[in-house]
Amino acid sequence: NFADIVISLAAIDHYKDYPSFIKDAYRILKPTGEIFICTHLDLKKGETHLKKKREFFSISFFERLIRSFYYKKHQVGLDDHTYHFESPDEIEAELKRQGFKIKNVKIIKGYFYIIAEK
Repeated sequence: NFADIVISLAAIDHYKDYPSFIKDAYRILKPTGEIFICTHLDLKKGETHLKKKREFFSISFFERLIRSFYYKKHQVGLDDHTYHFESPDEIEAELKRQGFKIKNVKIIKGYFYIIAEK
């Protein structure tokens, strides 16, 4: 009963345990507080934007260098996503399981947006 809003932007697909994040969000939100979740959708399971050659080369040299250090340090490949969402259904179902009321779900240009209320 502390926060008015919890926001996750392009992050929930990187969490090791997103149900725990949703549970904690519910715990800290005030009554009628809202959670806003936004992240990209994968076109095919296991495919990410980094595997597309044309987009990979649009990333700056500096960013590629930083990412290579990150991948080596954390022992991950080009895909550092824990989850690959093909629709918002999985997140929507978990929000409902944790007690949230879904207010709005949108899919726009390969991203999904969910607003739910405690």
